[in-house]
Amino acid sequence: MEKRTLVKSGASSFTVAVPIAWVRRNALEKGDEIAIEENELGDLVLRTSREKAFLPQAQHTIKVDKDTKELLYWELVRAYLHNYTTINLEGDSVAHDSAQTIQRLNSFIGLDVIEQTKKFIVLKNFSAYDTESSPYSLLKKLDVGVRAMISGFEPFFARGFNQDDVLEMQSQHQYNARVYLFTLKLFNAIVDTPSLMRVFKTDYRQMIREHAMVGALHQISIHLSEIGEILLAVEHTRKQGEFIKEIFGELSKKYRVVFTMPRSPMSKELLEFLRDSDEMASQWQSRLKELRSPTLMEFVIHAMSVNSILDQLALEVIN
Repeated sequence: MEKRTLVKSGASSFTVAVPIAWVRRNALEKGDEIAIEENELGDLVLRTSREKAFLPQAQHTIKVDKDTKELLYWELVRAYLHNYTTINLEGDSVAHDSAQTIQRLNSFIGLDVIEQTKKFIVLKNFSAYDTESSPYSLLKKLDVGVRAMISGFEPFFARGFNQDDVLEMQSQHQYNARVYLFTLKLFNAIVDTPSLMRVFKTDYRQMIREHAMVGALHQISIHLSEIGEILLAVEHTRKQGEFIKEIFGELSKKYRVVFTMPRSPMSKELLEFLRDSDEMASQWQSRLKELRSPTLMEFVIHAMSVNSILDQLALEVIN
């Protein structure tokens, strides 16, 4: 705990210097106002009177040529996560060299091309000033997206899967991936600007929990997308279809349990959940040894991965 000395200022007031680390952390400048409140214990509480949003950076320039174009997408991801409002792509043939990456802009919420020439492309990050989307609201969007993918497998058990079903599954996964990337950007902003925790009514403990849940949902979405492609090669009316239905039913139930389980450490529900999960995984491993179909083996591997993710999430979220 730091101690400061009161300095008399005028006839009826005193001043005290605030810690420079706090000033820098909240990006305050000379002339900015801070709010002073007295709590029920008589202590004075200082806080910023205005909550700066993402504190977006002005702009960022990426040089693009034939040697760097393969890494351009990941350079864009880095710039997007740093919340630059404007991203400039420059190069002698930037329009040609960045064509494939520009087609993938739907991976980024709020990022659009506003100007383009042969040697210069300007991308605008319209989400840079968004303060309405909280980590929790984005987490719920991801949850809804994953549940939509789970529901999207129901047609398989009725009539089998076709290419349209797979495309719909992939489209939902792409949407989930966009929300995931946007959520990471928001987490970065909160870490850089802790005062945003008051805006979103959160704290570090809740952020860690939500970060784990967001990461798990993203991984589950990836596996479900892969399973969708696998089911194209599976006949739903045969015994293998029943086998998949059985496993998928257990996974769906487990997913719902994880997201509705009481948030108390080592609860009775958690212990029962982990015990049942171990038994289920053992049964799947035994069945995996009996399988002769490479397609079914691939399905079981993805299913076991989802099962493992849910186990880990249950431990991280509840403890």
